Amino acid sequence: MFFSRRLTSFRAFMRVPVIRWLVVSHFFANLFFYSTTIVLFQQQRGLNYTEIFLLETVLSGAILLAELPSSILADRFGHRFMIILGYALALIDMPLFLFAHHFWMFVLADAISGLSLACISGCDSALLYNELPPETREKDGNTAFALLRGAGSAGFFLGLFGGSFFGAYSPTLAVAVSIIPSALAFVASLGLLGSRSRVPRETSLPAWRIVRDTWLLIRSQPGLVALGIWQALAFGLINAIFWYDQPYLLRVHVPVFLFGPIMAAAVGLQTFFISHTATLQKRLGTPLLLLFSGVVSGCCYLVLALVTAAPATILAIAGVVAFSAWQQPVIENELNRRLEDTGRATALSTVSLIASVAGMALNAGIGRLGDLGMEITGLALGLSLIVLGLMIPLLVRR
Repeated sequence: MFFSRRLTSFRAFMRVPVIRWLVVSHFFANLFFYSTTIVLFQQQRGLNYTEIFLLETVLSGAILLAELPSSILADRFGHRFMIILGYALALIDMPLFLFAHHFWMFVLADAISGLSLACISGCDSALLYNELPPETREKDGNTAFALLRGAGSAGFFLGLFGGSFFGAYSPTLAVAVSIIPSALAFVASLGLLGSRSRVPRETSLPAWRIVRDTWLLIRSQPGLVALGIWQALAFGLINAIFWYDQPYLLRVHVPVFLFGPIMAAAVGLQTFFISHTATLQKRLGTPLLLLFSGVVSGCCYLVLALVTAAPATILAIAGVVAFSAWQQPVIENELNRRLEDTGRATALSTVSLIASVAGMALNAGIGRLGDLGMEITGLALGLSLIVLGLMIPLLVRR
């Protein structure tokens, strides 16, 4: 009965033109086939692990630098314009990424990718929310956002399953084929032009206000900022598995065409764990749940460093992904719980800005570890996560 009602709601939302085009474009934007062989592709183009993870810093830096200008443009031209611009930049980025043959060409491609993400982020959710009838927004909001997230997840899973088959033939082919869904995402976003939007214009904060609010938040709530930094560091350490899974699997002679199904299964297990977050948090409490998540994920990295058997390697990779499931929803809830309703958005943006800088600094170190060997990489990432997990009681109270 529950799933029948949910399906009926989804169908009703898809009859709204703006929501329909948002969902379709979101699906294709997340349908890329190279994620399971991206390391092989970039290594074939001459990059080492340090350079590969420096590109993640470039991506994050571009997003940060574009955050304020993109919000000003959204106020001036509207959210639909920014979404279309974002997908246009993503389409420009793909051929640059495909034909990049040295580090600085990849830097240019990732910088454009960061600009694309900055244009789309926030605008799609604002446009979706404001297309809901005002009297039912609170009731239907979660279902509508679930539809949007579900479309992205469906595209991501399809890309994982199909991508490693393309990548097994040629990592370059996996990137080339990904241009097709990128083009379809842009075409779908053009459908937004035919519908009116009820999104209200918001006033952007001037740069001096952002600097002032950042300083005041650091002084008044250092624990809040520390928790945001903890989240960014933990995310960086966990996210590294989506690059290092490939050399670990190759080390134990797992065929490339199985990379995608293995990671899809790991993400599926993570999704299952996320669905039980509220129950586990109620039983264990926030500090113990986060401590458990960090320590167990770290131990899985240690296993990766020490084992040379394929089954143990696959289980350890799945463990890193799955047992990190609770970190993002629990930390986000904790951050929101500590903030007053007034000025919450500004405070969260400030925490995110500071935390992102910490995460960017971490990426270079994670990449350097890969160049030192997979054993050192697993040990360092694992011990770092364990230490972060043990720090949680100092940052979060039950």
